[in-house]
Amino acid sequence: MPRGNPDIARHAVDGGKAKARNRLTLDKVEAAFGSLKTVEDAQRRLERLGTWAAAGMMAGSVAGAAVRSVEVWLKAQESKLTREVVEDLKGELDRLKAELKGRPVRLAP
Repeated sequence: MPRGNPDIARHAVDGGKAKARNRLTLDKVEAAFGSLKTVEDAQRRLERLGTWAAAGMMAGSVAGAAVRSVEVWLKAQESKLTREVVEDLKGELDRLKAELKGRPVRLAP
């Protein structure tokens, strides 16, 4: 009694050709994902990465690396926003200090 699939070699060859035909290229990926400039872009990209990974369009390690790159981008955006807020608050504090300078100090009763 034969064991396994006697046509396994043919299926393997067909699968290899099919995989090569559907291989993702840089142009296809850039067109599908677009640029990463806003938080909404990041959300869209993460959603698409999840869909592509679930559909088997990319290896899990590739999907994981791509998700991580979006996480790092989001963290950098958060850091940039935090720096901007801190700088604004410093400016406001300096303005308030200048406004209070020269005013008499009132002690609470």
